[in-house]
Amino acid sequence: MLIADVPPNLNVQVRALNVIASSNVIDYCVDYGTADSSCLRCGDQYHLENKVCYANIGGCIKYTENICLECFDYYFLVENRCVSDCLAVSDARSILYFNNNQNKSTL
Repeated sequence: MLIADVPPNLNVQVRALNVIASSNVIDYCVDYGTADSSCLRCGDQYHLENKVCYANIGGCIKYTENICLECFDYYFLVENRCVSDCLAVSDARSILYFNNNQNKSTL
């Protein structure tokens, strides 16, 4: 039995509830399929691929599992991160400046 207090203007989908064994729980999954208990939807800041939830990478718009393939406009893909304008390499080897997606120079 399901009892819910839902306003009349709210669209609600009700599905049968499945019991999911603890060994089948997928980290960060918030919605499971009724037939095979596969993940259908991940929580905020995660994306779904091949029934697994992977953490989003800031600025990334296209993934293969946990690898970023493409960034938003005005961002550059550098070592699986989306960066803008200027990136200082952590070991101070170089500083890369990017100018409007066209010119690149190293100081």
